[in-house]
Amino acid sequence: MKSGSELFKDGKANMPSKAEVSEQAIDRVFSSEPRLTDIKANFSHLVQEVERVAYEIYLESESRVYSELLDEFVGDGSNRIINEDKFIVLNQFFTSLSNSRKSRAGDTFELNIKNMLERLNYPFVHQAKLGDDRPDYIMPTQSHYEALPADCIIFTCKRTLKERWKQIVSEGSTGTTFFLATIDEKISGSGLKNMASKNVQVVVPRKLKHDKYSEYLNVISFEDFIEDHLDPGVERWKKRGIL
Repeated sequence: MKSGSELFKDGKANMPSKAEVSEQAIDRVFSSEPRLTDIKANFSHLVQEVERVAYEIYLESESRVYSELLDEFVGDGSNRIINEDKFIVLNQFFTSLSNSRKSRAGDTFELNIKNMLERLNYPFVHQAKLGDDRPDYIMPTQSHYEALPADCIIFTCKRTLKERWKQIVSEGSTGTTFFLATIDEKISGSGLKNMASKNVQVVVPRKLKHDKYSEYLNVISFEDFIEDHLDPGVERWKKRGIL
């Protein structure tokens, strides 16, 4: 009899990739082909909607793939008795499934942001290697970062933070300001103050900024990031002939 981890791997092989889930979610949300100005003006809502749809697509696939797998494992359709041995296997299986779901959620959030930035034609290098570090995005180019890091944007995505925000400071440590995109609703006040002291600006959906973090100056909305930092950066880079 297969172990729970082996059973999980059998199903995982038939699951859509994280990139496929993100692309399908983007296609669903952007099916009406909104104008670029509308995407910019509603970036926060679209981030949350793409995140919701991506998770919905993942759960649909998970239900289809693993229900078929477990149906085959548990019995032939007429006898569905789960004995102790099968319970142990299923317990291992669902533990693997839960861990995978958490891991994929974080990776898909980063891919969703990447796909949306691409839709808006913003210049960036994805996960470029900077010494021992690999930030999610360097804007506009790696060569410009190497020539003038203070003129660039370091942008990283983490669905939830905990203490992982400290990685941001080393992910491109010669930049002046680090931008961290998240949808975490439980960032502590002390954590945000520590981030501010390290020049980390947290980028969240507009409603989350209003409801949870309105008093913190280093928390901005996606729209603020685009209007106050990214769009001016693009104009500056064009003026200097970088783009």
